Amino acid sequence: MVQRSTAQRSSNPIRTPDKISIALIVNGVETSLRVAPWTTLLDALRDHLDLTGITIIGHSFGTLVGLIYVINNPGRIKNMVLIAPIPKPNLSVKTSSLYFHIGKILPSPINYRWLTSRLIQDPIRKYVIQTKYPDIHAEIMDEGEQELRELKPKINTQNFLSVNQINAGDWLKKLSTPTLVIAGDKDRLTKPRDVIRTYRRPGIDLKIIPGMGHYAPSEIPDQLEKTIQKWLDTTNT
Repeated sequence: MVQRSTAQRSSNPIRTPDKISIALIVNGVETSLRVAPWTTLLDALRDHLDLTGITIIGHSFGTLVGLIYVINNPGRIKNMVLIAPIPKPNLSVKTSSLYFHIGKILPSPINYRWLTSRLIQDPIRKYVIQTKYPDIHAEIMDEGEQELRELKPKINTQNFLSVNQINAGDWLKKLSTPTLVIAGDKDRLTKPRDVIRTYRRPGIDLKIIPGMGHYAPSEIPDQLEKTIQKWLDTTNT
């Protein structure tokens, strides 16, 4: 059973033969998007569906959700895959958090206008996108536009600032679950050098995919699927 834990919407959930991929998405969630509530939601979902032998697949923010859930629930998860994982706090993350700190202190409705400014958001998304296919590029931009339309300023701010408060390296010291980390050498948000510095540890298989960017689940879903399936076949034999 494969379970995909992510706080980012993707229209291309990873598919594996005879397995189920479940995506946790932001849409419709009115409560806090800090990591802890997501891990609680994930455990409730696992209990409700009576899932066993799970492989959690997390992307971006979802990698922290998956990592902390696995550490806090030993023995419940069989394998874990982290795609474009958040490295331990670094200068780029701290610099980016300034944007959200400003949004946090601005009064309503100015905070909404600040956090949904297309003059800021669109260039960032275009900078991060790596695909050369116009249809995929347009799809990712459309997803970003939908997120901005549905954005709740308080939730969005909590989401990002909570990332800056978590040191993945500290949690990884407690990790015993078989784990695959997938990073891209073209990822402009979670740069490979930071990912390697944080996640290169005994017991973790680390794979750097040439040409992969941060939106890999939307840009190269088939390649991710093959990479994950090959690792699972090897790990579970």
